[in-house]
Amino acid sequence: MASREAKKYRRETFILFEEHVEIIEDLIYHIRKKANFKLNKSQIIRSLINSLQYKKLDFNKITSEETFFEQLSK
Repeated sequence: MASREAKKYRRETFILFEEHVEIIEDLIYHIRKKANFKLNKSQIIRSLINSLQYKKLDFNKITSEETFFEQLSK
């Protein structure tokens, strides 16, 4: 993977439900408490997106947010 400096960044805006923000903030809290390392929200989102490249998804079955979640949960 290329270094952070070599990659281009683009600012994006996402709308999340409050429960999703709470999940991310809870994750940040527990990582910092257990590992004494602070990830920020952008780092968590980027890591989740990067992990998708290793997931075998059946694109034919993704027709909504719910079916996408079902594919991710397999």
